[in-house]
Amino acid sequence: MKPAHYLNSLKALEATCRLGSYAKASDELCVTSEAVGQLVRKLEFHLEIKLFDRDLNKKRLVPTSEVLDLLPDLSSAFRCLSLTEERLARLSKPSKLIVSAPPSLASKWLIPRLHLIKDLIKEEDLRLNVTSNLVDFNSGEADVAIRYGAGQWEGLVTHKVFGNEKLFPVCSRGFLEKIPELNVLEDLKKYTLIKDNTIKDPSFPTWSTWFRKFGLSYELNEIRFLEFNITLMAIDAAIRGQGIALVREHLVKDDLNSGNLVRLFDELEIESKWSYYIVMPQNSSNKAKVFFNWFSKCGEDL
Repeated sequence: MKPAHYLNSLKALEATCRLGSYAKASDELCVTSEAVGQLVRKLEFHLEIKLFDRDLNKKRLVPTSEVLDLLPDLSSAFRCLSLTEERLARLSKPSKLIVSAPPSLASKWLIPRLHLIKDLIKEEDLRLNVTSNLVDFNSGEADVAIRYGAGQWEGLVTHKVFGNEKLFPVCSRGFLEKIPELNVLEDLKKYTLIKDNTIKDPSFPTWSTWFRKFGLSYELNEIRFLEFNITLMAIDAAIRGQGIALVREHLVKDDLNSGNLVRLFDELEIESKWSYYIVMPQNSSNKAKVFFNWFSKCGEDL
């Protein structure tokens, strides 16, 4: 394989194509715009082709169609180089175990229990990547991840925890004390219902699912909703007495035990086919395996 003699010029070309000007490329590459232009012209001279045209207003560089065809491969190549550099850099530093977890589970379940693993993994060796997005293990975004879903992640070691999760209505003790006793299910419609819109999948159970299971009419115009697109905010609103929320049991276990929340209509619950899973790549580190085993056992014991 022939070596690439014009890596800096190729980098200048990629940044200029992507950002649209020498000036913007210079900010990203931390060199002057004149230097970026010189690198691009050097590549043009070497290849004996024209790489850019200018638009009619002379304000923006326009890559030729041939360059645009090559841009995805060029950008991908530099992303690979950047990831390789990051991996090499990590070799010179003590390795941290990066655990990815959705915000709701991280806040409501994982963080309060991290002290249970301190004898296995020291605090300074652990880093939490709190996100609802699926992380890319190949990019170094995480070593092990906690995911919520149906469990279909090919190529990963998975273990199901918190299976057969239930959803049921809750409210704060103060909210319950201020309203007349809920004698029948229809009384729910008198009060504000907190709706968690975080999960968009139509198969995920919602208030409408709960109402239908117990034979209640579900006319939107007769129900007051307070809606959130973040689960933590929906739970917090219920704790603060803003209404009645339909919640996932494992996220409110501690709040129920502490009295922050009160469960309504005992035994009236709906089951979700979704569960929490601990996942990691096949070739994971020993630290990742330790956390994987700890989380698997800890979840099963609850």
